[in-house]
Amino acid sequence: MLRYGILFLSILFASSFDVSAAAISAIQSDLAVLRLCNASSPVSLQAVNSVLINRDMKSSETQTQDFKCFLLCLYVEYGWMDREGGFSLHHIKLTLESSKLPEYRIKKLIYSCTATEITDPCERAFNFTECFWSHSDKETSPEAEIPEKEVSDNQNGFYYIN
Repeated sequence: MLRYGILFLSILFASSFDVSAAAISAIQSDLAVLRLCNASSPVSLQAVNSVLINRDMKSSETQTQDFKCFLLCLYVEYGWMDREGGFSLHHIKLTLESSKLPEYRIKKLIYSCTATEITDPCERAFNFTECFWSHSDKETSPEAEIPEKEVSDNQNGFYYIN
């Protein structure tokens, strides 16, 4: 079901707008990631839309272990997390910088949303997503003090809070 919904949306999107070849390639790449993650942790199109479009983390479909592991898979594929639940702060920061968010908001999002003591990787991905959506629209003062995290590097560029 998700496969057909994604295919339909991509065809509709590409045919409705003047989309460059690079944009189409990026869309195809994103669709491949969605298909890969849906194969390992099947979720409905409604659950994906609920979170990615509507930012609704409260529906019963988004509370399942499959959905939480689907999110982990997405973050692993995009380089934001590893399979053990470690966050790649550098990759998260690079992606957020490309979104044109002010630096102080990026730091606040990273600090707030990666500071978790949850150990289950899928739960960490879900918690990160919940936090990200709840903080992404909140205005943060540039003067807001953001304490530095003490992190350890596991030699792969992934960081774990000590």
